[in-house]
Amino acid sequence: GIAHDFNNLLAGVFGFMDLARESMRPGDPAVGYLGKAFIAFDRAKSLSRQLLTFSKGGAPVKQPIRLADVLRECSNLSLSGSNVRCVFSLRDNLAVVDADVHQLSQVFSNIMINARQAMPEGGCLTISGENRTLSGSEGIPLPEGAYVMIAIRDEGIGIPEKIMTKIFDPFFTTKQQGSGLGLAICYSIVKKHGGHLSAASEPGSGATFTVWLPASGKAAVPNGKDLDVLSLKGSGNVLVMDDEPSIREMATHMLTASGYSVVTAANGKEAIEKYRSAMTSNKPVDIVILDLTVPGGMGGEKAIVELKKIDPDVIACVTSGYADNAILSDPAAYGFAAMIAKPYRSIDLLKTVKETMGKRKGKTGDR
Repeated sequence: GIAHDFNNLLAGVFGFMDLARESMRPGDPAVGYLGKAFIAFDRAKSLSRQLLTFSKGGAPVKQPIRLADVLRECSNLSLSGSNVRCVFSLRDNLAVVDADVHQLSQVFSNIMINARQAMPEGGCLTISGENRTLSGSEGIPLPEGAYVMIAIRDEGIGIPEKIMTKIFDPFFTTKQQGSGLGLAICYSIVKKHGGHLSAASEPGSGATFTVWLPASGKAAVPNGKDLDVLSLKGSGNVLVMDDEPSIREMATHMLTASGYSVVTAANGKEAIEKYRSAMTSNKPVDIVILDLTVPGGMGGEKAIVELKKIDPDVIACVTSGYADNAILSDPAAYGFAAMIAKPYRSIDLLKTVKETMGKRKGKTGDR
């Protein structure tokens, strides 16, 4: 609950900051200041997701991602300010994987931070990656098939043999102030992705953590750095349902600035009434964005069921600050065409709407 409220606050604060930055002229000094604030936003967003993972072990919200990008970003954050040098040895053709980028970032960051702590005098952290095919004879507890193998090797003090079998156990730690949850959570996350996490070490010669993840075969989803808001302009009628007035206002500004017409609702019942009214007008709704949780009112899960009774072709996107909810990890199973986790920025919202708009046109024709 705290993480949900925290995400709603982040969405409002940084959403309006995003709009402020987009309204500035190129070269304005404030653009740079706001850019630095968004670094804090990314860290705060990651922290709230880590809280959810620790508390509930949330199901992964998967999408096709490039592991090389995730590994480089994690190394920049985890090793910043240290005297540890990072060397990458990643194959150029490293396969895409279906994964929750935030949960995997938690895995890689935790391993890298442990490696950093194991090398207090400095050293080299080597991160290698390659595509591998398992045939079942390698002794790795995974089904046969195509995988991506990531190995993270440090030059630290190593792990004593007598505790090697315990390092993934919950609450086991050798640190005075450690919780003993770090590697246990990492193991759980990798397992929920259909992969495997293992460790090997010789005392005094460092340790190697190896992550196996199933290869996807899909194209990676572009991240915000690959896109700009101007490329995501569009047109159409969007109904935004959210119980938070600030988020309704923020989403309205983001969408109208990019060419969309917007109608808002505070709960599912109001959204259904406005959708039905729009169907009888000359401006039917093309996409509905439904907040999953509405305290004291109808949320997105019930609203989509009622909307499909009115219009079986309704195209809806679910959004929530509960990033671990099963509906976000498999929106199609609940009748949604897409999902967007709070907090989000303009680039996230517009990308989702444009892609979802394409599904609407492909399914029913351009209305």
